Amino acid sequence: MISVAKSSLTIAQLFRTSRDTIDACVVVGAALFWDTETYTELCKAATRGVSVRLLFPAPDSPWLDEYARKADTDDAVGFRRDLVRAGQRASRLVSGAAVRWYDAPGPCWFTIVDGKVAYRKSLDASRSETLVEEQRCLEVEHLHLVFDQLWELSLQKSESSTDTPANDEPRIELIDISDQIFRHLAIYPEDMRLLTPDLFERLIADRFEAMGLGVQRIGNANQRDGGVDILAWPKENTPFGFLIAVQVKHRRESRIGPGVIRDMAGVLSSKPFDVGLIVTNTGFTRDARYAASCASRIIRLRDFKDVTAWIRSDFQARGTVKDLPKEILLGPGLRIPLPIR
Repeated sequence: MISVAKSSLTIAQLFRTSRDTIDACVVVGAALFWDTETYTELCKAATRGVSVRLLFPAPDSPWLDEYARKADTDDAVGFRRDLVRAGQRASRLVSGAAVRWYDAPGPCWFTIVDGKVAYRKSLDASRSETLVEEQRCLEVEHLHLVFDQLWELSLQKSESSTDTPANDEPRIELIDISDQIFRHLAIYPEDMRLLTPDLFERLIADRFEAMGLGVQRIGNANQRDGGVDILAWPKENTPFGFLIAVQVKHRRESRIGPGVIRDMAGVLSSKPFDVGLIVTNTGFTRDARYAASCASRIIRLRDFKDVTAWIRSDFQARGTVKDLPKEILLGPGLRIPLPIR
């Protein structure tokens, strides 16, 4: 293996010389994309027709904690969070790049340019890293096989555009709602705000199916839906049936106000639904919760904490008990307590 001094070869120069392909398997985003020049050259390579594939380690990879310790950091959670953000930043800035998360038994760090030259750095986070060049066919081919295997097993991300404003946060784009994204959101539920509205809606539909409900989406999040995004009903035969009208609201920050509740009340008053359910990744204002409690038809609200529990397949934590009153007033002086725990 030929060691090349860092001063004589930079990663930006590698990308500048590329003609056909750049395949990069990354341990820590900053180790590969360490300055603006590197991103610039990678973007130039992508726009001139070079195929760019980037692999970042999944945030729950078991070796990340050990790697963080060797890197002399006492914030393993923050370390994983920064790594995920590095991958998101790459997918946002590099036009045409395909970005995936991989899960491997240990760290891998290499970049293959044009299928002929591989560049690697030390895998020891406790030492300064020196760029190493490898041109031997067998070694390069071996790394190619490793990369392709990790790529096939990884979580696919959609292509992103450099036209996105620099101050915009990236959005997670998924081909499928896979186990890997659920594992990621179980650790970092706040990243739900990075999903597109359509993908958040698909995630909610998936969770309803996991609860044992039959599910029918009305359309994409941006299509006209008549105030209902998802229909849900008991999948298995039950003594009586019920039909739920679901409105899914994805927000970056803001909570849901009473207007959405009034819209759902209007839907319930004119359509054959038994229950209205509004689901959001943020929360509801006090006025919204009051409006739901005063509605003449049943309207249930589910917020960030509820969806986080669903992602972790906990469907009992915040369910029936909080929805039902402790007693019902049937008439003057006639109060019926409900023995619900």
